[in-house]
Amino acid sequence: MLSRLSAILAVIPKGYIYAAMAFSALVEGLNMLARKANSKRRSQAPHEAKH
Repeated sequence: MLSRLSAILAVIPKGYIYAAMAFSALVEGLNMLARKANSKRRSQAPHEAKH
């Protein structure tokens, strides 16, 4: 199983793998920024009673 996976990965150029990793890191960074901004916005908003 591992040898088959390594054979597949050997065919894929490293640039594609690094680009996918960089894209994933960029998306995760944007998600962290969005979560931070959302939590700030929620903490500054007046608390409303939920029905």
